[in-house]
Amino acid sequence: MSKNLKGDWTRSSASNSGIAAKCRRYRIDLRDASRACSARFKQVFDADTLPQFTEAPDCISRSRHNVYGIMPQDLNDTERRFAEMLDADTTSTVAWWHRNEPRKPWSVGIVMPDGDRYFPDFIVGVNGRHHGNVVLLVETKGGHIINYGETLEKINAEHKQYGKPLMLTRQDDGRFWMMRYIESTRKIEPDQVFRVENMGQY
Repeated sequence: MSKNLKGDWTRSSASNSGIAAKCRRYRIDLRDASRACSARFKQVFDADTLPQFTEAPDCISRSRHNVYGIMPQDLNDTERRFAEMLDADTTSTVAWWHRNEPRKPWSVGIVMPDGDRYFPDFIVGVNGRHHGNVVLLVETKGGHIINYGETLEKINAEHKQYGKPLMLTRQDDGRFWMMRYIESTRKIEPDQVFRVENMGQY
């Protein structure tokens, strides 16, 4: 009797495992279909104009290329390092940059498959960029969260006018790497070193 129960449990476990795999596959297919539908039917609406001024303490750090001429105080370490890289540009590639605050009337957002909106970290005006109306959207991520669900959704998100945001992670050597999504493994992996002077081609 116990052998039969054990055998039944083994068959049931294998069957459940197959069902679980099919459910995961179904969820992925459904997510991809939702993404495709969202991309096809989404509409672009103009965001409000950026406020002409922003309030900041006198002691705030200055910025060469930020639209307000200051280094926003809410940047985390990775974001700040990226902003400093933009400010250090000597090739005249960076025209300006803006910290894209989430859920403001002037924020640039992308509708996700679940209906929520995603707000890339930076909006960068790039001299010599011939697509996206000279605008490049950039998302910076820590390497420890690069293959989690929300990030996997973000790397496949696409703005109808500005295109796909560039996703960057900062490596141990301090350099930023561009990340890409590998369809066969459904994982995000490093692609190439990010270079400010190449932003017009990204």
